[in-house]
Amino acid sequence: MLPQINDELSKILKGVVGFTVELEADLESNSMDIFINYGDSKRIVELGSGMEKMMASLAIRVALINVSSLPKTSMLMIDE
Repeated sequence: MLPQINDELSKILKGVVGFTVELEADLESNSMDIFINYGDSKRIVELGSGMEKMMASLAIRVALINVSSLPKTSMLMIDE
């Protein structure tokens, strides 16, 4: 499902910020990394600014809600 989630992340962030968020999984080690991609540079989300981390977190939550078949809530609370 990673390609579908990454596509949804791109749709959510397009026109809002100047970067995309990409999830990459390593099946051998069973680990997942989250990257902030500006097109010409790519870095792990832990090295991002506060705004980049917040936008990445929010986009990931919305993308997972959008691609999930589980019941969806009609409310999302942000406390910043």
